[in-house]
Amino acid sequence: LVPQYVAKVKNVDDVKAAVNFARKHKLNTRVKGASHDYLGRSSGNGTFGISTINLKGIQFDDSFKPNGAPAGSASQTAVHVGAGEHWYFVYKAADAHSVVVVGGACPTVGAAGGWVLGGGHSSLSPQYGLGVDNVLQFEIVTPDGNLRIANQYKNKDLFWALRGGGAGFGASLQVVTKVTYKTHPAITAITTVLLNITYTNASYHGALKTVLSIQPDLGAHNVSGYLYPFASSVMAVLLVANSGDATAVNTTLKPIYDFATAETGAGRPVQVQTVSYVLPSYFSLFQEDPAKINDGAGTASILGSRLVPPSSFRGAQLEALTSFLTRQPFTVILHLVAGGKVSTVSPSATAVHPSWRSALHHIVLASGWETDTPFAERNNRRKSLTTITQMFGTLVPNSGAYHNE
Repeated sequence: LVPQYVAKVKNVDDVKAAVNFARKHKLNTRVKGASHDYLGRSSGNGTFGISTINLKGIQFDDSFKPNGAPAGSASQTAVHVGAGEHWYFVYKAADAHSVVVVGGACPTVGAAGGWVLGGGHSSLSPQYGLGVDNVLQFEIVTPDGNLRIANQYKNKDLFWALRGGGAGFGASLQVVTKVTYKTHPAITAITTVLLNITYTNASYHGALKTVLSIQPDLGAHNVSGYLYPFASSVMAVLLVANSGDATAVNTTLKPIYDFATAETGAGRPVQVQTVSYVLPSYFSLFQEDPAKINDGAGTASILGSRLVPPSSFRGAQLEALTSFLTRQPFTVILHLVAGGKVSTVSPSATAVHPSWRSALHHIVLASGWETDTPFAERNNRRKSLTTITQMFGTLVPNSGAYHNE
């Protein structure tokens, strides 16, 4: 699936030359940014590749005005990020500049490529919105080989499409070279709660149902995070930005402790462990250089997902969701990254699926295979995941999925 030829561009002129070359010769083209793409949009057998990893640059602007803004327009703090940068280095630079930027949870994710073009969720999204809600301006080489600026004043339709439209608006013969994001005041305290619930199989359904039932309350307390349910345990990382107090989180977790007490009293032992601490900055969550991280490059991963509203965590819908998730042969990952500020943006303001604006969770079903897995088995797993993801959709009618996962 690797492109046959790759243009490793170093500047905008290189990008223009690569795009013009691809257009002239009618080449099937792929753009490879700084990091992974679960959907394989950056690869393609026999294609022509454009690699933007060398388009570096992180520049802060404390009085930014979008190109074309009317005279007298208010300025705002911003950061310009080159297409070849990883979020780790943006976070590091932002920390040194005493600001924070909404970005990906994995430090190796590219900061100005597919992440933002697909919408871009973050543990800071409930606080500040999706990645696309924080974009002020794009610089992009369009299929005609010209560098264009897209913002709320110039190329407005393109600006709308780039904010969540996905690969069709940011790959192919269009190459984003730079993204300008809002910055926010530095986070000086972030409460982190690590939760681990262990149980026997007899308590699996009840434990997961209890965990799911508290999700709307966690969201109401500005909590974000990631949950990983298994047949014998549920693990979670819960975060509260701009807070050094774990009281709200611990209070919300009370139903879990009550469940554990009742189950254990009935002869079905359930243990709940929590570790809480306060970090001094957002960058404190990302202390390892991407070059030292094994991010699973070259592994085969397939994903299905749905955006899930708060109503799915109550009443009969809660029971249905619990039953569905406990029956899954796949890895399940729950992302508490919606609600809050995400829900205050108009569904038509950007190109992300409107379901983001009414969702609380982004829930992923994941599978994959090893290099020696027979092709017939790979196809069976693809088919099974697709079928089950469609079944998932019946539990959340009129909802959608995150473009990148």
